[in-house]
Amino acid sequence: MEKIRTLIVDDSVVYRTQVKAVLQTLTEIDVVAVASNGRLCIERMTQTAIDLVILDLEMPEMDGIQTLKEMRRLGLKSKVVVFSSLSKRGAEITMEALSLGASDFVTKPDGSSEGNPQDKIKALILPTIKALFADTFNTVKPDILPSKSSGKYPAIIWDLFRPQIVVIGSSTGGPNALERIFSQLQGPVNCPIVITQHMPPIFTATLIERLGKLSGISASEAKDGEVLESISPPEIFI
Repeated sequence: MEKIRTLIVDDSVVYRTQVKAVLQTLTEIDVVAVASNGRLCIERMTQTAIDLVILDLEMPEMDGIQTLKEMRRLGLKSKVVVFSSLSKRGAEITMEALSLGASDFVTKPDGSSEGNPQDKIKALILPTIKALFADTFNTVKPDILPSKSSGKYPAIIWDLFRPQIVVIGSSTGGPNALERIFSQLQGPVNCPIVITQHMPPIFTATLIERLGKLSGISASEAKDGEVLESISPPEIFI
């Protein structure tokens, strides 16, 4: 079995050490290097084949966003999981990181709760890595897989059907797909659009704000007990 060649990038020596210790317990992963900023990350990636980058977003010299832009410019195709802070600013940067090609994100444990920090990091990051490298971890996959997307979606001809509600469910990779869909959405869509997205609340608030701006449709986080109604123009709920 070929191991997942992994690079950990974080300006905090504590996080670098803890994440490395967690990943080294997994037989499927080979931590080939660590770096304290994006500039060193890019240097490593141009010297060594890397399958997975665990990337902090807020770093000196070259931050996570600049690193992703440089990876895109150089054509570096490694999968990237970004570490995000659980704040509105962290959510905004994370959404930008996903739009620049990051595969997924995990939130950094803040250290305020009890328990072993490495156990918390493992609980957060391992499911994400398993989802991205299902073959390596022998994860059971469905018999029918979706075909690879060209990145372009056909125009929706709404006159052909009259739905009472549109429901979209998404998880890993969902934010990027949703942004592509809603940037091309054309009306009229005279029904509510409901989205379920596996993300912390502060991140769903940022995501729905971005979708509203992209589509020009009124968008908000759903509230418990809220009544969905057919309105014109439509409204998006997440």
